[in-house]
Amino acid sequence: QAYKALQNHTNGILEGSMKFSMAALVVVFSLVLARNVVAQTCECELIEGAYCTTLIPIPNTAPQLCEATSVTCEKYECIAGGSLTCRANYAVAYAFTNATTSECEQREDSFPELQTPTPTPTWTPAAPPTPTPTPTPTVPPTSVGWALGGEGQSCTTTCAASSGPCDHAQSNALNALGFANMSAALAVLNRARITYDDLASTNQTSVEGLGPFITIDAVSLDAVLTFHGEQPFSSCHGYYTGVQRICCCSSNPTFECALD
Repeated sequence: QAYKALQNHTNGILEGSMKFSMAALVVVFSLVLARNVVAQTCECELIEGAYCTTLIPIPNTAPQLCEATSVTCEKYECIAGGSLTCRANYAVAYAFTNATTSECEQREDSFPELQTPTPTPTWTPAAPPTPTPTPTPTVPPTSVGWALGGEGQSCTTTCAASSGPCDHAQSNALNALGFANMSAALAVLNRARITYDDLASTNQTSVEGLGPFITIDAVSLDAVLTFHGEQPFSSCHGYYTGVQRICCCSSNPTFECALD
């Protein structure tokens, strides 16, 4: 009987221990479940002008005493229909166990905190490489050598149409050569394929500075080539009605407007 009583006592202790363990497990599970519920987000608002109370422990006090201090803070509160979204955050801080005696202890407390949305990564396509511009080749000025202008045109206009700069000095040299040595000057014009029907040599002051030039005879309608003798100066901009000037249009006149 004594053995049976001892066995019953032992079974009672084990049964009680198991019930306590199950109860503790239920408590722990309840705490975890409660935290998971609190951890959910809520609609919230920022409380303007809010104060937060912080407990500062007083050293060397038993039981532990705390001193309360209040400061302005950024405080959020869960409010149905709030324009913001908050989540639960946890922190260990001192809390009063007896506000009258200022007794306090450390506790884990939860509070709503503004939830910052995780930014959605955006893909920005890389800019295509900037193509290396093809260098524009430097086009040397087009030089045509000797050119016959239109009626009433200056050598400036004639050479602009030919894309070669006017060189009045070489025109002067051809004019002087034609007055002094007609055959040599004609050879130059023949090489330049400048054609004419008749020749003349004049000292007319009305056309000074234009030679050499070609005019059309009013009676015979021949193209008359004229070298101006006494006024050999030939300008690029000079022109006269009915006169076709022979112009040197070249950036290398001694070669392209050669006289020999």
